[in-house]
Amino acid sequence: MKKVIILFLCLVLYSAAFSQVAGVPRFGRHETYKSFRSKMLKAGWKPVHFKDADDCTGIEWCRDWPEMRTWQGTSPGYITFMWSRRGSMVVVTALDDPPYVEGIDRYSKK
Repeated sequence: MKKVIILFLCLVLYSAAFSQVAGVPRFGRHETYKSFRSKMLKAGWKPVHFKDADDCTGIEWCRDWPEMRTWQGTSPGYITFMWSRRGSMVVVTALDDPPYVEGIDRYSKK
């Protein structure tokens, strides 16, 4: 039980450190990507457009979000959105249609 508590505390501290270091706004459970996108813009993050992004012609929300990098094309399906700020990049993972935020991670071109 002690190991579980220590592991939990480490995960909480890591999560808090990532948010503070990267300056990524927090998101609520099942928060829509539209809502979270506004927070990212207000926090100084810039949408990143990749020329090789998946084609989502005909999807209404895709037209307004050039930072969409990948999507599965099914519902429910995962969608990734790319953001940059001060030399750092993050990928926001969302799910469903309309998308809601599932997670955020640092992005590496490696």
